[in-house]
Amino acid sequence: MGTPWHQDEAYFDPQYDHGTLTFWMPLQDVGPNDGCMIYVPGSPQMGVLAHRSLGDDPHTHAFECAVSFNQDQSVAVPLQAGDCVVHGQRTLHCSTNNQSIVDRYAYLLTFVTTPALSKNPRKAPWLEQRQSIDQEKKRAWMLRGGVFVLLLRKVRKLRSLTPSMYVVYLKRGVNDILRAHR
Repeated sequence: MGTPWHQDEAYFDPQYDHGTLTFWMPLQDVGPNDGCMIYVPGSPQMGVLAHRSLGDDPHTHAFECAVSFNQDQSVAVPLQAGDCVVHGQRTLHCSTNNQSIVDRYAYLLTFVTTPALSKNPRKAPWLEQRQSIDQEKKRAWMLRGGVFVLLLRKVRKLRSLTPSMYVVYLKRGVNDILRAHR
């Protein structure tokens, strides 16, 4: 199955500015019938476009671009095994469905700069919708016993701390309690 049209930045926290470069390298030759990448030249200049959950199903992980654009301007990038294509976080891209009898395998390597608080935060309602669903899932998991898993993880983490770290965590806990009561 191919990957829907999207920009990688659609997945990132809109309160921060992000910089990424993604390297995509197929492990076998790929063309339009084998799942090659397709890009829209100049799309980074469009900014972050509106996205939605794939198929309007908020329980899926994937997003798809929700804005219409001229797909006639898109460029398929056939590659030989070991070739590489690079794109940034705002490049609008997808991959075709693999119609061959051979599975498509590729290495994906993304380099990310340290996110910086944005001077102009953007809106990303598709992320807000996902967060509320993720919170519902986490709450249900906690009620089914997940709270004990988290507690066990905390206890294991505490065992590995040095005595000086206990003091640091104690101070943080006290400060958190004080802030909560202000």
